[in-house]
Amino acid sequence: MASEEANNRISLKEFILNKLADNEKQSKILAAMMEKRLDGMNEFRNALKDQSVNAVSRAEFQVQIEKITGDIGTLREVAAEARGKASQTSLIATLLIALLGLFVSILTLVWNLK
Repeated sequence: MASEEANNRISLKEFILNKLADNEKQSKILAAMMEKRLDGMNEFRNALKDQSVNAVSRAEFQVQIEKITGDIGTLREVAAEARGKASQTSLIATLLIALLGLFVSILTLVWNLK
């Protein structure tokens, strides 16, 4: 049994070398994990950078909104003017029909008086 214990025992040097080898393996694993994490963070950072490059600033957005609002106002004015012109055209047509009716009435009166 004493010889078995002697066989199971390792020297201090071997123990330290084994621990150093284990630590080196763990360090490589942790380094790989850290590298993967950093790659993910870099991907996220690049996505944010792309977003900020492609995004419209608040000032640019406000300028465009004001321009569109102005265009809508102009379209409303044109539509109101067109409705006004349509009303004016209807008024003129009605006036001409009324004048024609008046003329026909006068002719009928004159014709009947003779």
